[in-house]
Amino acid sequence: MWMGHLGFDGLARLICEASIHPVDAWFNLARRRVTGFERGLPTASNQQRIWHAYGFYDPDMVPKIVTILRFYHNWLLRGQDAATPAMRIGLAKGLIYPRDLFGF
Repeated sequence: MWMGHLGFDGLARLICEASIHPVDAWFNLARRRVTGFERGLPTASNQQRIWHAYGFYDPDMVPKIVTILRFYHNWLLRGQDAATPAMRIGLAKGLIYPRDLFGF
């Protein structure tokens, strides 16, 4: 496939947008913000078995926590420009605070 019509700036933008960095950043956010999603560590007694003390015992909790985290990321977490992702794409007119969510 010939991409010469894009030029150097267009090719650079295409390569940057084709990366999986946003996906990696979201998974890193999930692992750092939710203790149940952290990577397991080998125990001292058994180096082959990986175990995490804060892991969820009930697998039904995982989709619930992911839904809460996704709402937090899209509507409450501000970026460097002081805007949430929902504000950037025009879904929210202003900031949404946790008191607004829990007061509803």
